[in-house]
Amino acid sequence: MDLIVDSIKKEYSGQIVLDNISFTIKEGERVGLIGQNGSGKTTLLKIIAGLERPDAGKVMFFPSDTSIGIVPQVPEVLNSQTTVFEFLTSGLAADTTAYDIAAALNKLAIGDLSQSPMAHISSGQRAKVFLARALVQKANFLVMDEPTNHLDIKALEWLENYLSSLKFWGIFVSHDRWFLNKITNKIIELKQGNIAIYGGTYDDYKTQKEIADEANRRNYVVRQKRVKSIQNRVDSILTGVCDLEKRTTGSDHYQRRKAAKAAKGALAMVKKLERETADSQGVKPEPDFKLSLLFKPKKEPSKTVVYLKNVFKTFAERIVLNDFSLLIRSGERVALTGPNGSGKTTILKIICGEIAPEAGTVEIGNNVEIGYLPQENQNTNDRSQNLDSIMTGGENKTLIDNLLETASFDKTAAYKLGRKFLFSDADLKTPVKDLSSGQKSKLQLAKILASGANFIILDEPTNHLDIPSREALEEAIASYTGTLLVVSHDRYFLERIKPNRVITTDYLNFGPFPSLPPK
Repeated sequence: MDLIVDSIKKEYSGQIVLDNISFTIKEGERVGLIGQNGSGKTTLLKIIAGLERPDAGKVMFFPSDTSIGIVPQVPEVLNSQTTVFEFLTSGLAADTTAYDIAAALNKLAIGDLSQSPMAHISSGQRAKVFLARALVQKANFLVMDEPTNHLDIKALEWLENYLSSLKFWGIFVSHDRWFLNKITNKIIELKQGNIAIYGGTYDDYKTQKEIADEANRRNYVVRQKRVKSIQNRVDSILTGVCDLEKRTTGSDHYQRRKAAKAAKGALAMVKKLERETADSQGVKPEPDFKLSLLFKPKKEPSKTVVYLKNVFKTFAERIVLNDFSLLIRSGERVALTGPNGSGKTTILKIICGEIAPEAGTVEIGNNVEIGYLPQENQNTNDRSQNLDSIMTGGENKTLIDNLLETASFDKTAAYKLGRKFLFSDADLKTPVKDLSSGQKSKLQLAKILASGANFIILDEPTNHLDIPSREALEEAIASYTGTLLVVSHDRYFLERIKPNRVITTDYLNFGPFPSLPPK
């Protein structure tokens, strides 16, 4: 069985998204499609799945009756009255049992939704339902657009183990690098409408990419030296031509011919210089600089940053935190992991003063300044800073102006910070109101890290970030010298930021999480 993608072209409003793309996926290949947000990954998946037509080119399956299972990124439901169970059972193979459906729902922690109308559940729950349908569909070829979104670590591990047990082939978009390492045996990177193909897992891709990038850097240096050498020769020849013309009289034909010949040689060298300069475009490495200079806390806090003692909290008569205690000292990096709904975000909100516990005490140390990134922007009191409180310039101001108002650094430092978070020069000059949600999230992260806060609290900071942005965040956190508390299901991210402590929450049970699970 083969999938052949042949010369696919697609553009929107005159902007080329896919530019003559061709590749083949053979039976047994599990392809991870990666690239920055907005690069056309979802468009390519829709074309492969037959949900969208290309402007040119074609997609061919051999055999042509290959069964395709689809997990869209933002699932839509046409019939608002269709229940989850009815949606899952429609169009399934005859040998699919109610047990298969219930097992998939329970593993994805949505077993209680089977009789809920699809239109009444959240987008995250709906994505899980589509994922459950694809899994019980037993399709030959899977097309999945960010299947790991909204899953906690336990559900992620189940999904990885389940997919590993299947003899499936397919293509999927994911920014979860741990997941890519577990499932893929081929990586396709989509960038500026074109693709590059790499064999192996995500880490294999990274190794190959780093080797290629280093070769590009060396080639750039060599080309720049060659350009400078040619420029010097051109300058020397032109200087000689000018001297000849000054010395040449009206009847001195020999000197005129000599000057003309020299000018012709100079013209040839100029054309060579133009070619060399053109070849150098687009490969210039980004200048490196120390982010720690931008992320230094303004004040030194007390040794104890926060102490939660015997905290009790309920929601709708459900106990979320029961006699919970947590002590974080200055300079520590603490990660909270655990199932969705086990109280992680509640802990953060209690620390930041957004909600109050029904029992227990919350002690914040002296000189502690909190920078807080919630999962979704909410109003907070003055104990922490979030996007609303630190974006003092408002959304009509440009991105660079907002960065400048965050901390006491100059425009050069602000540009460096913006570039480090992968904002283009055009992005930096764009009003905040015109940025995408992902760009606003990156801006919020950059502003919090550069705000001078000495205690940064991040709730799922990698949500909606593409891989390059996650890597930029990891580098930024590595450069941060203050205290960190982070909630995340991103295992690759947790491994990269090297927390001192990882605490897992399992509903009412709290305890040490000695190490991250093996890849």
